[in-house]
Amino acid sequence: MPRLTDTRIRSLKPTGKRYLVWDANGLGIRAGTRGKKSFVYTYREGSKIRWMTLGNYPTLSLAEARARHGKALAAREKGLRPADAEREAREAPTVKQLAAYYVEHYAKRQKSSWQEDERLELLSNLVYGDQFVVGSGGVP
Repeated sequence: MPRLTDTRIRSLKPTGKRYLVWDANGLGIRAGTRGKKSFVYTYREGSKIRWMTLGNYPTLSLAEARARHGKALAAREKGLRPADAEREAREAPTVKQLAAYYVEHYAKRQKSSWQEDERLELLSNLVYGDQFVVGSGGVP
């Protein structure tokens, strides 16, 4: 049963020392000496204990923290380090970047019908432009 609620988090007061209140499966909230509160996820990797800060409260709600925690747990189950998976998602290219790279570095050089590809690039940018392409290997 989860121990963290919005009411409980709001009631956490600074005590002069940093302390943690745990929820479940490594999710917790760290209360700082000056009242700053951060959601954390801790897990074991071999013999080491790893910490991942999920975000600050109240900027990040409890529901959003649980969602990020769930993604981190899923990454662990796949054998990945959660921080690396999150970093990869942040650094992943967008559809817009990949489409531009394709047109410039492949279509214009290899295809006589590259103008059609350029039109498709513009259309895909309108629909999917700023969405990240995770697992694409990135743009060289």
